[in-house]
Amino acid sequence: MKILIIMMAILWGLLSWFSSSVGLKAEEVTTSNLVNQTFTSENNWEGQIDGNHGTAIIAGVDGGYIQNTNALSLSQDLGLNEAQIQNGFSSTQSAQVWFWNSNDQNVVMKQIITDTAGNTTTQTKTVTGYCTTFNGCGWQSTGNNIYVSGLNNNTDYTIKNRFEFNSTVAGNAPYSGDHNAADLKEPSLTVTYENQPVAIATQNKIVEDAQEIIEDLPKFKMPIFNEAVVKEFKIEQPIIEVKEKIKIEPLPVFTVEEPMEQPKIVMVEEPILVIEDKKLPNTMPKLVEETPLIEEKSETIAVAMLEEATEEVKVEAKKERKEVKKETPVQILEETSTEPKEKLIEEEVIEEELIEDEVIEEDTKIAEVEDKTDNSAKVLAKTINKIDVQIKDITKNLEVKNIVLLAAIQNDSLSLDSYNQTTFYIPTDIYTNQLFIDDRQIYNQVNLSSYIDNDPIIKQERILDDIYYQQQRLKIEIRELKNG
Repeated sequence: MKILIIMMAILWGLLSWFSSSVGLKAEEVTTSNLVNQTFTSENNWEGQIDGNHGTAIIAGVDGGYIQNTNALSLSQDLGLNEAQIQNGFSSTQSAQVWFWNSNDQNVVMKQIITDTAGNTTTQTKTVTGYCTTFNGCGWQSTGNNIYVSGLNNNTDYTIKNRFEFNSTVAGNAPYSGDHNAADLKEPSLTVTYENQPVAIATQNKIVEDAQEIIEDLPKFKMPIFNEAVVKEFKIEQPIIEVKEKIKIEPLPVFTVEEPMEQPKIVMVEEPILVIEDKKLPNTMPKLVEETPLIEEKSETIAVAMLEEATEEVKVEAKKERKEVKKETPVQILEETSTEPKEKLIEEEVIEEELIEDEVIEEDTKIAEVEDKTDNSAKVLAKTINKIDVQIKDITKNLEVKNIVLLAAIQNDSLSLDSYNQTTFYIPTDIYTNQLFIDDRQIYNQVNLSSYIDNDPIIKQERILDDIYYQQQRLKIEIRELKNG
């Protein structure tokens, strides 16, 4: 399941990248009205075009119709190219109608679409209505009759616009004359398409390439998703044991081969450590399963570098203390004795040895009371610098640093408790008495009830409910009249 998700993500990423780079998401263009709103034969109309309310309004009769004489061509009449047509389009049909009597009546809207292979599709929408008052009510929109074409291999489409009228005598304001159906005006037909789409062949090539990538994915080694490789970890006591003093051979030099299938670290020389019985507290957790070789070497290198940096800091501290003592002025009495010069020289040598012994003893005492936090910080800094200098591989460098930092954090000598009582800044109240409350009533004349009353959707629902109630009342009255 994880592999399937990864495959889908890769495919989606490839398609998204390509679509953004080559412009698969082109700008949509919607045409203006493509049909003439004057119902004459010269304006590409046929059917019920005589005896109407002028040339702009069709006076519908039961069983009548009006339609385009010649269908509109996307390529010839609209000028769409092959890529625009094959990328898909949508066509929207609408008009204005007037149901002026109580007859059961409707207007059937049709789009008749034919492709280059001769296949015909009819997109239909039926609009019903009536009016309880003879010659009352008013004009209303038919809404949109929408046809949608997706990706295709056609080079052209034709669209014919058609309206059909039906009426059956009914209601309290019936009409049985010739003009007994709805009136119709302002027909409209628009087409929406992408302005600069990518050719279908190019899009198909993208999909094929993505499918090939998905098919090739199982050939690659993906051990991270192999459940047999996933191991359960358990934190136990640390397993790294070191003694107080560690003899360290010169640090190894790491080289990284050119990555083939997986990165591989090659060590030229192993560090030689003398391991004894003292445990390093709280360093790295032990793995239940066999620990990878790279992690064991990282721990070994980290311990070696920590010990080496510790020894260097101790040596530097001793040198500094010796230099301080040697620079201290020592008062030497002038020679007043009459003893032989050889004896004086011997006494001077003995005196110098005694002074050196005193310096060493004093250094030892000072070292015992030296600030542990300072020394630990120096050790940590030296260790980090050694890691940066000697380990150039980024992955290995970070692994060793993490081990060193974890050991340093868990060591009591690097505790941050000393900073608990430190005042870093004095809090200051900058914005006082800045609260401003505006209690003005902005919409004091507007409430939910008035908003609902003026909402057009609510108004429409109320009109429909009223029509429904009137319809039910009329049906009841008709049923009562039939029953006497």
